[in-house]
Amino acid sequence: MIHLILHQTQATQQYGSSWVTDQTGQIFYFLRGQLHKYYYQLQINDNKNMFLAEIKQASTGIIPRFKIQAGQKKIGSFGLALPMHEIIYIQRINWIVLAHPKKREYFIFHGKKLLLHGYLNNKKQLQMDIHQTSDQALLVLLTAFLDRYQQTILPLSLPQKFKLNYHQRSFNPAFNPQFKNNYQTKIRRR
Repeated sequence: MIHLILHQTQATQQYGSSWVTDQTGQIFYFLRGQLHKYYYQLQINDNKNMFLAEIKQASTGIIPRFKIQAGQKKIGSFGLALPMHEIIYIQRINWIVLAHPKKREYFIFHGKKLLLHGYLNNKKQLQMDIHQTSDQALLVLLTAFLDRYQQTILPLSLPQKFKLNYHQRSFNPAFNPQFKNNYQTKIRRR
C-alpha cells in the first residue's frame, strides 16, 4: 500500500494546477485542468511532466457524462448528477466509487477489492491510501477529479440554492405573516 497526498492552493481553483506527493514530500504527479461551469477537464502527468491520462466532459445536461482516456484510448466513462451521487459506476473498467462529498471521503472498489481510500488528513489535505499500484495514476486522477468537481458544484446544488436564510425569510411575506400585514398597511397609507 502507498500513501499519497493531494496538494492544492488558492490558485488551484483559478488555474487548475495541483500536485501529488508521498508522505516524505517527493512529487509523484502533477494535475492540470479546467473545472468551469460548462466544461470539466483534468489531466495527470508524472513527475517528469509526461502525460499519463485525462478525464474530459463528453456531454452536458442534468447528468453530464465524462470519459477517462490515455491519449486516444478510451479507458472508461461515467455520469455525475447534480449534486454528486454517492455511488458512481465507472464503465469499461468496472470500478465502483463510494463518495461522501461533504466529508471529502472516497472509496474505489473493483468487485469486493478495495483499490483506494481517500480522506482528509489532520492537515485538511486529501490523503489517498492506494492498494492497487498498477492503476495508481488513474486512481489518483479519478479521486482528484471527483474532489474538485464536488468543491465547484456543491455550492450550486439545487437544495442549497433554494434554501433561504433567516434574514431572507423574515422579510418575505410568504414566510412571515407579520411582515405581510405591516407591508400591506404601509402600501395603503401611501
